[in-house]
Amino acid sequence: MIPFLCDSPPDSASSLAAAIAAGLELYGVKARKTDVEGTFPNLDSVTIDLSGGVFKPDLKSSHRNGARAGRITSSRVVITAIPLLIETLPIEIHAQAREVALVDASTAKGSFLALDSAAEGNIEIAAEIAKLEAFLHAKAVEAASQHGADIRETHLTVQARGDRALTFRMEVIAKFFLLKANVTLSGDARIDDALNLHFSNLEIGGHAMAAGLLSKFARPRLDALQREPIPLGELALGDVKLRNVKVACDEAIRITAEFGNRQTERA
Repeated sequence: MIPFLCDSPPDSASSLAAAIAAGLELYGVKARKTDVEGTFPNLDSVTIDLSGGVFKPDLKSSHRNGARAGRITSSRVVITAIPLLIETLPIEIHAQAREVALVDASTAKGSFLALDSAAEGNIEIAAEIAKLEAFLHAKAVEAASQHGADIRETHLTVQARGDRALTFRMEVIAKFFLLKANVTLSGDARIDDALNLHFSNLEIGGHAMAAGLLSKFARPRLDALQREPIPLGELALGDVKLRNVKVACDEAIRITAEFGNRQTERA
C-alpha cells in the first residue's frame, strides 16, 4: 500500500504526488522522486523512487488521517528502492504494473492507497545475506546487552528449500559474565501468496548453560515471531492476487512474484 496525507482530497497529478510524499515522510521516508503524470484521476504514470530512504516502523504510532482519496487509475505504476533502509537493513525493491486502479484503503493507522486491480505486474524484494547478518548482529548485541551478555560474533547461513521456503542457522559467539560460548538459532521461513513471511521451528541450541540463559529472554520473542507473520508486501488486496511467488538464495535472499488480472503463459 502507498501511504498518503493531505488536508483535502487530491484533485490533480501534482496534489497526489505531494500527498504521497507527505505520507511517506510519516514513516521517516523522504522519497528521492515522487512523479505523477497525466490528467487526474486517470493518470499516465505514477513513479516513486524510495532509494536512500529510511523506513522507521516505530513512527507509525504518530500517524494521523487526512482527507480521503477516490478511485485513481494509471497506465503505469513503478516503485523502486536501491536500496531502502528498514532501520539499518538495506532492502532493494522493484515493482511495476500496467493498467492499474488504486483505491482508498485508509484505516485507523493512517491513509493509504491500495492496489485494487492491475492488468499485469511484478515485484522483487532482495536483501544481501552479508548485510542481513550485520543487521541481525546489531540487533543481537542490543538485546543481549540488556541482560548482561556480550555478543562477539554472528554468522548467518541460509539455504533455499523449494520455491518458497528457506532454512537458516545463525551462530552467535557470546560472553555471559565469565562464560564464553557458542549459541545457535535455527529455523524455517516460508513466503505465502500475500508475501507474508512465516517463521517456524525456531530453536536455540549450542552450549547448554548459555543457550538456557539466552532462551529466558529470547523465547517469548521467538514464540511471538512464529505466531504473527511479517507482511513483506500488501499487494494481494481486492481483486489483485499474487502468483508465481518464488524465493531464491545465493549472495542475497530474493523474493519475486507476479500479479494482475491477465494471466501470462507462465501463470
